[in-house]
Amino acid sequence: SGRGRGRSEAVPGESIEEGEDPEVELPPPMRPISSIPAAEEGSSNKRDAHGDWNGISDGSKSTQANSETNSLLAADSPKPSRIVAEQKSCDQKDNSVPSADSGDPVTKAVEQRAYRLQELLESERMYVTDLEQAHKYITYMRESKELEEADIRMPDDLRLGKDRMIFGNLESIYEWHRDYFSKNLEKCSENPVELGNLFKKSERKFQMYVVYCQNKPKSEYIVSEHIDTYFEEIRLKHGFKLRLTDLLIKPIQRLTKYHMLLEAILKHSQRAGLVEEAVAIEQAFHVMTVVPNQANDMMDIGRLQGFEGKIVAQGKLLLRGPLLCTDDPSSGPNYKMKEMTVFLFEQIMIFAET
Repeated sequence: SGRGRGRSEAVPGESIEEGEDPEVELPPPMRPISSIPAAEEGSSNKRDAHGDWNGISDGSKSTQANSETNSLLAADSPKPSRIVAEQKSCDQKDNSVPSADSGDPVTKAVEQRAYRLQELLESERMYVTDLEQAHKYITYMRESKELEEADIRMPDDLRLGKDRMIFGNLESIYEWHRDYFSKNLEKCSENPVELGNLFKKSERKFQMYVVYCQNKPKSEYIVSEHIDTYFEEIRLKHGFKLRLTDLLIKPIQRLTKYHMLLEAILKHSQRAGLVEEAVAIEQAFHVMTVVPNQANDMMDIGRLQGFEGKIVAQGKLLLRGPLLCTDDPSSGPNYKMKEMTVFLFEQIMIFAET
């Protein structure tokens, strides 16, 4: 793989949108280092054995920015360690599900499994409705942008290109769920074994969420400047209950919901002795463990300051974690070490101040 030093030319690849995005200032928790020597033997890399995805553990110290995304993620985070806390409430709900014969554990497991399957379908319908509302913002802004007599005039700074960065690839996510995923999810209600095939087959498409999360920090910074004026006027015009900030966090929350519900369905399928179904759902659960982890990492990467080029064009993120580094490798053996956060992509390596 290639090696970058904080500032690197972008490698050709997929990006959120065509064309160059305007420069957007935002307060990130870390900055990439402009230059650092090659790692010597004195460097070490210690990582924990949890948060494993792509065969690599994530033991980095997480940094939190004072942003709306992070405050919402505190209660609804894609990180598996935080999802466990949510699972307690899921288990409590399971215990309150009516059961015709609470003395039969198999019967109870089958009923609770059906309850969770229904919740998966109903919440998917609500999610698509929320995405549809967000899409109406996109449509209205696109159509009214060039109108001289627009009833709600777009602010000048958004007209210069920032408007394209607000939604990232949300339109593609919405169309995919509306036209494909939700319809196929409905078909799985009678045969839950197909859930495994559906999520596994959709694994590549779920990478759209990873790209969305990488753009989210810039998006929320732009939206925050106009949330009480321009976007509030659009909300009132369409009669939406949710503000734009609440709609833009929905894709991130949906990843967590998939993880939580699939884990519950898997547990009840196992308790009911539905072996084939449990094996299939375990595949779906694995997909929705890997993707949220990747998305969460890309949210932090989206806050890196000073990186020139497209992060999403650097290939997969292979490793993220702390690394002891020195800027004077000739001073050994008593190196002056400094802990940094390293992001190793397929194309480059970024060193960031923690």
